[in-house]
Amino acid sequence: MIAFLKANCLALYVLAGLSLFVDFPWGSGPWLQRITVALWVIHLLEIPIFLRAGPGDLRLLLRSLMPALLFGALYWLPLRRAARMHDSGGNAA
Repeated sequence: MIAFLKANCLALYVLAGLSLFVDFPWGSGPWLQRITVALWVIHLLEIPIFLRAGPGDLRLLLRSLMPALLFGALYWLPLRRAARMHDSGGNAA
């Protein structure tokens, strides 16, 4: 399901980029651009949450920042769940 949602995010970004150069029917180009900007703003607001849930190593963090900007919670939420499972598994052993 997450892969499907990520593919839809990428499709939205591609269509919004194409709408800058090609006229889309029904005047949908400006709407695609607005939706894309709104999605990026939401993902920017999610960055502080990602920083708490993301990897501790600075190189991994910088490498993971772009997917977090592109996909938002679709990227960092599975990371947070995996970290919680790892932490609870480490405490139980």
